Amino acid sequence: VDFAYEPSRPVLESLDLVADVGTITAIVGATGSGKSTLMSMLLRLYDPDQGAVLINGIDLKRLSVEDIRANTAIALQKNVLFTGSIADNIGYAIPNLDRDRIVEAAKIACADEFIE
Repeated sequence: VDFAYEPSRPVLESLDLVADVGTITAIVGATGSGKSTLMSMLLRLYDPDQGAVLINGIDLKRLSVEDIRANTAIALQKNVLFTGSIADNIGYAIPNLDRDRIVEAAKIACADEFIE
């Protein structure tokens, strides 16, 4: 994919990334190298200028933003905690989320010790 916030200053050029199903993939690099932009593209905060972001061969543009965000987890370099508890923050994007699902998500993120 290619992506630029400004046409004369590309952030990502000819990026090709394959992450295997069931694995944890870390994206590391220098400040300004496009890590957060790439992750934001996975959440459809941005769409690529060229190319496509595919998951299991399906272009993210064919999926609803709600489904993508309900099934994707990332940690950006500038995280924001909203007011309320850690559990409230975990469940923020899904109104009326069942407490058991919040606890399950916290366990997956190794953050369950922060919620009661």
